[in-house]
Order: sequence, then structure tokens, then C-alpha cells
Amino acid sequence: MMTDLDDLFVKARVSGPEPSAALMAKVLADASNMQQEMLAPKTSALPTRRLPNLLDRFMAVFGGAATVSGGVMAGFTGLALGYLQPESLNSLSAILATESTAEVSVDLLPNYDSLLSEE
Repeated sequence: MMTDLDDLFVKARVSGPEPSAALMAKVLADASNMQQEMLAPKTSALPTRRLPNLLDRFMAVFGGAATVSGGVMAGFTGLALGYLQPESLNSLSAILATESTAEVSVDLLPNYDSLLSEE
């Protein structure tokens, strides 16, 4: 069952558009220029090697920038939790410290008004 659209596709496959001679000349000239640029020897100076400073050595010892930044963020998070001590953390640690098996309800998402108040 052929439709008009199928007829158009068949016609397009049989008689495709031909590029003009001017377009082909431009494409071939551009390709020739690119090949010459790729084959031309590179005349760049060798990069100078610098000695690693103390921070580079420190980061290399501990596994690179990703490892050091993860450790720094964990340290800052620990300092923030130690200093701010959210109420949910205190109640959770109190529950974990007790040995009772009674079910206790803890609000783990409290409001943060206590962080904004001055003591």
C-alpha cells in the first residue's frame, strides 16, 4: 500500500540533489588546507617544568584534590554539627545512648529558629 509520502521518498532516493561545482571546489580547498595544517610540524616550545610546592606535595600524599576536598568538607561539617548541635541530633543521640527498647518518636526535621537566636 503506497502513499503519496512513500512516492516522494522513492523519488528523492532516485534523483537526489547534486551539489554545485562551486560548492565542491570550496569544500575540497578547505579540506586541502586542513590537511596541510594537520601535517605541518608543530613549532611550540617545550613547557617548563616547575617544582611542586608544599600544597602540591600535601595533596599528592593524600590522594589528590578530590580526596583532600572531601576531607575538608567532612571536617567543616563535623565542626558545624559540633558547634550548632541541632535539637534533633541531641534527641537522637539521647535515644541511642539509652538502653530502653520503648518506641520513642523523634522529630528529625525541626524548625531552625534555634539557629537564628542569640544565647
